[in-house]
Amino acid sequence: MPGTWTSASVTVTAKADKTFSGTMGPIAVAGKWKMDGDDVVFTPDTVGGQPIATVKAQLETMAAKMPQLKTQADDLDKPNVMKLSDDGKSMTTDKAKDTNSGPSTTLTKKE
Repeated sequence: MPGTWTSASVTVTAKADKTFSGTMGPIAVAGKWKMDGDDVVFTPDTVGGQPIATVKAQLETMAAKMPQLKTQADDLDKPNVMKLSDDGKSMTTDKAKDTNSGPSTTLTKKE
């Protein structure tokens, strides 16, 4: 499973030591990953180089004036669950297990 995975707006590099780093648009994200059956579970530790708790607190404060940020704050520390394809060349959000509110994403492994 380790390697670099991409979509139009996401790049994730999963390392053998079970850590990952990547970008979602212009935002840097890093954390840990694990396999759970045929699902890959990405759990973020930092966003934009800051600890998740710090960014979540900032978003929650801003959500008082911009309510649309509440969903982002709520989702920030939730793991992203992606089902690995049988051939190991792609993974897609497993919406049956992923509790984030965002859209489904498919990542393809770079050769």
